[in-house]
Amino acid sequence: MSVLDLSRVGHAYLGRTVLSSIDLTIDKGEIVALVGPSGCGKSTLAHIAAGLIDASEGRITTHYTRHAMIFQEPRLMPWATARTNIAYPLKLARVPRRDRAAMVEAAAQKAHLLPEDLDKYPVELSGGMRQRTAIARALVAGPDFIFYDEPFTALDAALKRRMQDLVIANAAEAGIAGLFITHDLAEAARIADRIAVMHTHGRGILGQRPLPTRPGDRTDEEVFAWVQNALTSDPLFAHIHDVDERAIA
Repeated sequence: MSVLDLSRVGHAYLGRTVLSSIDLTIDKGEIVALVGPSGCGKSTLAHIAAGLIDASEGRITTHYTRHAMIFQEPRLMPWATARTNIAYPLKLARVPRRDRAAMVEAAAQKAHLLPEDLDKYPVELSGGMRQRTAIARALVAGPDFIFYDEPFTALDAALKRRMQDLVIANAAEAGIAGLFITHDLAEAARIADRIAVMHTHGRGILGQRPLPTRPGDRTDEEVFAWVQNALTSDPLFAHIHDVDERAIA
């Protein structure tokens, strides 16, 4: 059963078409990684699907209960502690105050935040800890769909791997589906069930490739071999590291 359907979705900005004819379906418990050249509109598409930007054309159908989004930047409230930032979605969802503390601590633990970090303000946290706080905030209200907008770029390699493992576990154990935007094909091959490649200029999805076995069951050697084969032998991935000059014009 699909939980997100994008049909002929398009978007224009200041009279310029930046996305057109986007068709994409994500099933329950499935992680789809979206890759493509810098500037092709991957993040814009995620923001449209999440309801942060209006599409200029097409249809978006959702069948999940609650979604969350993790951005490239943490986007924390600077005047609030990490604990208060994490709890904010619970306040919006009108979760009773008496239940919030335990939910915040559970989400913080999943994101590998230490208890002593929860009463610090964002300025007192490292960049990695701020991003972990944002991840905990996304998890705290129990979403069944998460939009990931290149969320791990600020993390060091070891922590990035732990956060990737968290994405994999959430999909496998909690059934949390997701759309994962990334420029890193190895990251996509490690965490996704399927990889979709966007057109260089945002004109649709060029194609999709399923990954062998389930995320979490793939060895590092298998991931590396898949990526090397994709980059050297699969024409679908020939241009994913190009740069769309619209992004720097």
